[in-house]
Amino acid sequence: DPKAIVGSLGIAKRQFVEIAKALSQGARLVIMDEPTSSLSLNETQNLFDVIQTLKNSGITLIYISHKLKEIFEIADSVTVLRDGEFIATKDVTDCTEQNLVELMVGRKITTLFPKTEVKLGDPVFRVENLSRANEFHDIS
Repeated sequence: DPKAIVGSLGIAKRQFVEIAKALSQGARLVIMDEPTSSLSLNETQNLFDVIQTLKNSGITLIYISHKLKEIFEIADSVTVLRDGEFIATKDVTDCTEQNLVELMVGRKITTLFPKTEVKLGDPVFRVENLSRANEFHDIS
């Protein structure tokens, strides 16, 4: 509805309004900072379709995201910053998720979620013969 109040629209439609507003003012560069953080999967795909249309029409996009799968889906190149410092710019086709993570953290990663051994210590809380009427009885 072109007469809808922007404030009454959902997040996804507000983003499309902002993109349209920028393009109506002749923008050749659009910066998107974590644009999918509050979008559904369907809304995210709609945004990606719009991004592809913008790219095809010669609009430059800077897309900021920590979601690496999104980067691989829509980006041509990726720039990695660590603690606000430039680390590298690479073609997405020359990258893997593993080496992007290594660039982001500054060290080799043998596994993204390493298994660690947890040693159990002395109990900090113990319950014996705990009961509550009509709820539970004699829990230890």
